[in-house]
Amino acid sequence: MLPPALRTPAQPVVTDTSFGFELPETVAGRNSARADFGGRPLDAALPRPLMAAWETISGGVLKGIDLLWPEERPTPPAAQLTTPLARAQDGERALVDEHAFLGSPARFHNEGWKVWRTEAWPLGQVLHARVALAMSTGDWSSVDATLREFEAYRDGDGFVGGTGLGDRYYDDNEWIGLAAMQAYTATGDSRYLHHAERTFRMVETGAHPDGGMYWHEQDRSGRHTCSTAPAGELAMQLYEATGEQRYLRFASEQASWLAQNLRLPSGMYADAVTDAGSVNADTLTYNQGAPIGLDVQLYRATGDRAYLDRARSTADATIASFQGDRLWKQPPAFNAIFFRNLLALHAVAPDPRYVQAVDSYLDRVWSEARNPDTGLFDQGDIGYYYFADGPGNVLDQAAITQLFAIRALPPEQWATLT
Repeated sequence: MLPPALRTPAQPVVTDTSFGFELPETVAGRNSARADFGGRPLDAALPRPLMAAWETISGGVLKGIDLLWPEERPTPPAAQLTTPLARAQDGERALVDEHAFLGSPARFHNEGWKVWRTEAWPLGQVLHARVALAMSTGDWSSVDATLREFEAYRDGDGFVGGTGLGDRYYDDNEWIGLAAMQAYTATGDSRYLHHAERTFRMVETGAHPDGGMYWHEQDRSGRHTCSTAPAGELAMQLYEATGEQRYLRFASEQASWLAQNLRLPSGMYADAVTDAGSVNADTLTYNQGAPIGLDVQLYRATGDRAYLDRARSTADATIASFQGDRLWKQPPAFNAIFFRNLLALHAVAPDPRYVQAVDSYLDRVWSEARNPDTGLFDQGDIGYYYFADGPGNVLDQAAITQLFAIRALPPEQWATLT
């Protein structure tokens, strides 16, 4: 369990489970007008067949706002941004300005009049970034607005991949649930806990009876590290919050299945195994981070050092394997998941190499990848998520922003990361 100081709510617990309040006006001119129009979740209440028509109309209005109120905020020189928090806040600024985050801050628009939403996977990492920022600033308004935007993706207890994308992915939902639990741990606000509990009800439907988690609700042909480990992490977060033993049993079963079926002789984890037994042995940084985080949480809850030893073994193998450009070319979204779990491990088993690995990566990101004209991290031939629109995309920009925000936190708060 977490130490009492980390489990004490920072704010009074509330019972209202909604996130339906207006966004504050935080940016002058264009973005203030965007918040007034785009911040109202009218489209979230529309039937899906009408969504495209609404987005076309709203896109036209917002295009007009762009013409009437051109962007007013210059990109700060890098020399003025010397702290991790300042760099995280600038990453968020670039995410808003360069990707045209609307007042309802999950929507982006491309060139032209068409408005579209990002998919749930990138939006989940935006949520993680905003939770980490709120932990430093105390301003949770953007977290609540982003959670509210997720209601446009709502399908039962979970979320589809995006508006117009009717499939539900278990890992997408797990990242969302983990971000909500991070917010609950930091604030004690029961709305975040209720959000995560509801999401977990959808997640656990993807569990195979023999262990492991499917990745995609409509394709149950194989089980993946990226869906199994964060499902266990979410269960452990819920166990720490509620004390319900079923969450602990679920998490320990997933960790055991991972170790038996996808852990490689190197100590790292393979990507997936089909139900026919064929293993995809690709090693990706996020597939190491989530199992590390799961083992750390199991160690905290049980005191069983075997979990801690396994987490350290995986961390050591991953750091040794992902050096130089091999790490640099991984999608930043994968690296963010690895590093935030590495810092959680550091919180229970301090090792200066873990912090050094994070700092070395962020130093290179800042010196080589930041575009001085936009603030996007799209330079220096940095890696990017495979199916996104090149470096500086929404997913990877949010991932780097969250890493800077996490690095700004005092080390004692790293124990709450997942």
